[in-house]
Amino acid sequence: MTPSGTEQDRRLELLIEVLGRLQGPEAAAQAERLLPWFDWYHVAGGEMLYRPGDVGDDLYLIVSGRLRVLPATAVQFPSADEVTRGQTVGESEFLTGQARAHTVVATRDSVLARLSRAAFEEIAHRDPQLALTLTRLLADRLRLRIESDKRPSRPVNLCLLAISDGIDVLHFAHDLARRLSFGHRVLVISHAMSHDHRVQANAEIELSSEHYRQFAQWLDEAECTHEILIFVADSSPGEWTRRCVNGSDEVVLLARADDSPALRPIEVSVGNHGAAARQPQTLVLLHDQNSAMPSATSAWLANRRLDQHVHVRPALDRDMARLARLLSGTAIGLVLSGGGARGLAHLGVLKALEEFGIQVDTVGGASIGAIAGAYCAFDLPAQMVIDLARNAFAAGPTSDLSLIPLMSLIRGRRLKKVIDEAVVASTGGLIDIEDTWKNLFCVVSNYTLAAEVVVTRGDLAKWLRTSVSIPGVLPPVPHSGELMGDGGTFNNFPTDVMREQGVGYLIGSDLLQAGFRPLEIDDLPNSWQLLRDRLRPRRKRRYRVPGLTSMLVSTTTLVSQSHQREARKRADLCFTPPMKGIGMLDWGKFDAIVETGYRHAKEILADLPETELARLRGTEPVGTDSADLAPTSWLDDFVVP
Repeated sequence: MTPSGTEQDRRLELLIEVLGRLQGPEAAAQAERLLPWFDWYHVAGGEMLYRPGDVGDDLYLIVSGRLRVLPATAVQFPSADEVTRGQTVGESEFLTGQARAHTVVATRDSVLARLSRAAFEEIAHRDPQLALTLTRLLADRLRLRIESDKRPSRPVNLCLLAISDGIDVLHFAHDLARRLSFGHRVLVISHAMSHDHRVQANAEIELSSEHYRQFAQWLDEAECTHEILIFVADSSPGEWTRRCVNGSDEVVLLARADDSPALRPIEVSVGNHGAAARQPQTLVLLHDQNSAMPSATSAWLANRRLDQHVHVRPALDRDMARLARLLSGTAIGLVLSGGGARGLAHLGVLKALEEFGIQVDTVGGASIGAIAGAYCAFDLPAQMVIDLARNAFAAGPTSDLSLIPLMSLIRGRRLKKVIDEAVVASTGGLIDIEDTWKNLFCVVSNYTLAAEVVVTRGDLAKWLRTSVSIPGVLPPVPHSGELMGDGGTFNNFPTDVMREQGVGYLIGSDLLQAGFRPLEIDDLPNSWQLLRDRLRPRRKRRYRVPGLTSMLVSTTTLVSQSHQREARKRADLCFTPPMKGIGMLDWGKFDAIVETGYRHAKEILADLPETELARLRGTEPVGTDSADLAPTSWLDDFVVP
């Protein structure tokens, strides 16, 4: 069907807007010349655009929606290359004439502008300069895809779906939109507004296919004028809910934390795209403002295939702001390294971050960094964290030496007691990792399988003890028949793990010091010579050689030391507090170590540009018009019969 004049104008505007993202100031003129050669192509969520071996004669430009590009050999569907509004797909085969090498599937309802090879050849014949411009554009697109850092593409359309009764989803949507509006134009789209009497009166009318055709057109335009759309789905299955889900990049399930964790029928109905086109799902558990600590989160996660869960107290602005950053790909992640007692400096870093008003949305660490990360994830004031940690660790958790060191130099019983009591003192009980206010991961080493393990669920105290159990110094910890221990053995500064989570800004604190000081001797002394030397005052000692514990600790992190430079490069901001004169087991220097981390972090933060500090504080200029945040229904634009 030939589009009407109005429809033709609308398509031209959309194509100019999309090409403008790729071609610069001449896009309008080029789009006007290209428009007659494009076919407009709609693909439904879950529908496959093409598969390996198909003829590669068509180029697709995404006007609205999202496509996922999957490798031909993928056994499971990874978080692969995704193309969104303003990008192209199929350019490689279009230029080379080869068969398709990938599977491309729509993760939601999408509108594409399709250019056939025959049309391109005709353009080359009639307008060689335009064909050359388009070829350069596609070549640049391929180059950028190859050179990109492959960070996950974040959603632009969110669907809010309540799975508990009594949630004012519309109010929640607008509250979320206000936080998402830092640097974005956000539009809330609802079936009907409870306080709009005209719309409310028509809310029970069954909408026709013509209404939804108009809605699809309206949505295309909305996507071109807003960075983020928030769909407010109905709480029951129906055509509107299906449209919301199919039009979204991520489904956000809203549930009251005190509700039953049982799987709802509507959750099953929204997850029917299949594995390849499956949209990410986030579970948001809503808590009362005065809730002490989440609990029993594992029951919510047990029967759901979720990409993440978030604990939120809607009445707290910082929680809603954290959720907005997590959903928009602008979250601030904090990674803390191992380092024995030196890791107490991380607590000083936390204090400095708090004083500068810097938000941390998700946190991870290895060894002692996992313990400091847990304190951060509890969402307590920094000074309270320092006081709690002093009570737990200042006396030394590694003082119970083993008389018969068959497995380790230290028995580890005191460490277990210290960590268990520290968790209880901070949270009121022994909780799981998934019960922390801020999402937390810790890295451990699986000695049975010789592999690194990233832990996000399970007994928090036990996993923290596992992550700090340096082999030879502390005994390994059994988990389901496998022996596990210190995370620093494989990955002492896991910035790579945090990057894979798609954070927008990564802060790191690294205490790993590579190697030992050079020795001024050619031969090592024997044990009796070392013993006599250690009995002398420190300033008169002759042999400056590392002890057994230091040797064990350092050798277990050799792999991490070899990757230290790369790990630090992944961080947008990295603290490296000076640890001269502080040993791995100097727990008695608690306050001095914390102060060292605090002063170092303050100096670094004071030198940051004000624009960067504004971003970290969440105080960037608002980029959303007030009208966009007003109660809005797409039905306002149409006359309901």
